[in-house]
Amino acid sequence: MKILITGGLGYLGKNFIKKFCNIHEIIIFSKTISEIDFLKQHNIIVEKGCIENIEIFNVMKKHKPEITLHFAALTGLKKCEDEPSKAFLINTFGTFNVAKACLSEKSKMIFLSSREVYGETVGKESRENDPLNPINIYGESKMMAEDIIQKFGKIQELKFNILRLTNVYGNGNENRGINKMINSAIETNTIQINGGNQTLNLIYVDDVVEIINNIITNDNISNKIINLGSNDTLTINQLSKSISNILGNKIELKYFPKKSYEVNYFKPNLEKLKKIPIKIQPIKLEEGLKKIIETSS
Repeated sequence: MKILITGGLGYLGKNFIKKFCNIHEIIIFSKTISEIDFLKQHNIIVEKGCIENIEIFNVMKKHKPEITLHFAALTGLKKCEDEPSKAFLINTFGTFNVAKACLSEKSKMIFLSSREVYGETVGKESRENDPLNPINIYGESKMMAEDIIQKFGKIQELKFNILRLTNVYGNGNENRGINKMINSAIETNTIQINGGNQTLNLIYVDDVVEIINNIITNDNISNKIINLGSNDTLTINQLSKSISNILGNKIELKYFPKKSYEVNYFKPNLEKLKKIPIKIQPIKLEEGLKKIIETSS
């Protein structure tokens, strides 16, 4: 299958490529280029450009991919709050360009959205048909991008799937999230926490790319919105204690105020996701944390 991946050299893109590069014909569309030797070794085509510019139309017309994995985005809640214009330019207008390019070449679009579109979970779990009420710029920009894709699907028959991703973790993301917490715990015996009672839903990166591959190779899954998460929902305080227990050390927790743009409570409903068969056993949280700790130690 011929697949174009926008943001193909980001965290998820690299993990998808390394696992499935021998199965699919992959074209990367990225504003920065790295890992040249690996890409050449696996005959991966690289096109340089930005989704907010016209290059995406030329690349789509040139390669005519069957599937477009739209991973390119400005991520990081703080970064989007600090640069809202850039967030909407890339995440919303850039997605408009990708959707229009997919439509022109009849490429099915898989869009990575975010749990942040929900804002606070109302009730026990957030379902895909719940009203969206994001509380931060990142969530707003993704919500607007979703709306654009759905309108293209309804009015112009764009084929798509929207995947609302929760909190991804795993090796290879050392400067962010859980990896940053683990590195701090190992190196300084401390973890810095902003707030602590906010809930995370954690899914290991290998599980994410496996599920995405199953979705793109299943013709019966089309024009659906799916929560992409796991059964591991816990607070930041609980996560810190789990890291401390695995390390076998009493980690000092340094508390700071919660950020205003962070959601307090979120838990996804996974009924749609459970209907998608996957070939691997999902990685449980303790196992995933151990994998990171083994690499970091």
